[in-house]
Amino acid sequence: MYGDNPEYALLALVLARRLATLGDRHPLLILPTPDVPAPFLHALRRAGCQVLSPTGYLWMHPQLLRAPKGRHSPVLTKLRALGLVGLKKLLLLDLDILPRRGLDALFEFRAPAAKMMPAHLQHALPLASGDIVPNTWLEVCAQTGTAGRINAGVCLLEPDPELLEYIAREVDPARELFEADGADAICDVFGALWRPSWTPEEDALTRGLRALYPEVCWTHLGVAWNYEVQGDLGYYPGLPLAEEHSRLDLKKDVCVFHFSGSQKPSWYAWHIGRGEMSIEEVCREAAEVKADEDPRGTVHAATREWLEAFGELHTHARCVWGIDVLELVGWAAPSLATWPGGPAPGEACQGPRAPEELPGSPDGQQRDRSRSRGEAYLASAGDVAPDSE
Repeated sequence: MYGDNPEYALLALVLARRLATLGDRHPLLILPTPDVPAPFLHALRRAGCQVLSPTGYLWMHPQLLRAPKGRHSPVLTKLRALGLVGLKKLLLLDLDILPRRGLDALFEFRAPAAKMMPAHLQHALPLASGDIVPNTWLEVCAQTGTAGRINAGVCLLEPDPELLEYIAREVDPARELFEADGADAICDVFGALWRPSWTPEEDALTRGLRALYPEVCWTHLGVAWNYEVQGDLGYYPGLPLAEEHSRLDLKKDVCVFHFSGSQKPSWYAWHIGRGEMSIEEVCREAAEVKADEDPRGTVHAATREWLEAFGELHTHARCVWGIDVLELVGWAAPSLATWPGGPAPGEACQGPRAPEELPGSPDGQQRDRSRSRGEAYLASAGDVAPDSE
């Protein structure tokens, strides 16, 4: 989790509270950067999260990014999770997801595991949950620098400092890079062309792992475990791997909603909490944004569920934790990065502690039982790509 964005804090609290109500036994870890405000971290501890020692940002060379100054430029930082060597497995979670089923079962998949994205795979065959992704699908096009990739919103990994170091070295902002002749691409990144990316951590993880470990294959988690909240008609139309998105029954089949678009339901939380808008009004507004692409009302249904989860969090936090969530996110300002108890500007950070060194927390004691298995959830403030990529 990085930065002082109040939206990230709110999304993280809703996620933590939802996992607690679902009864998941694995600990939810927060790996923050030094500039995450101390009040946010205090609230997350009250929500049962185990907050690790701060870690530094991980940056990518600006030539490798489609928008070097865009909101997704720090997102590579989430791959710091690969350095958590005290774990056997970790489930990397974007903050903008809403689980509808417990996630413990995902640790039974063979790592690495994630949802395979439809992009750039015009001739792929549909995959079922648990299927192995053919390595040939991840080959980089020698003419364009494009390639298949996973979605890291729900991603099962084994910690691997060597892979982290390799990725950091390949995308290092200090590298001298060269543009390919006649192509919108950069030469020799992970041994191939690289097209400037909207999804830097997903492309870097997919390509880095394949280059370092050519024999390792990804496991497809399936769309149900990472259902992107987009209308069927606008979700990679015509591509084979997008068919599962439109086949799933929203009520019965979807295990995790992933709000991967640029507008999050958390934007409405302030208005809902203060009684300025009703959930019905918000859902109508959300449904109208891309009504022509969403005949099943996916955005409407998912937004409603997230706002209901926020309402439950708002009440629980006030009554049990003694925290007003709306007041908490209303405090957000750059000055909070130096809240008492946080690192001073320029202060060096220690590396993350292993989970077994961390103290317990009020609402998280039920998850402590899984520490001996060396498995944990790791929440990350990963940002998203535009719908067009």
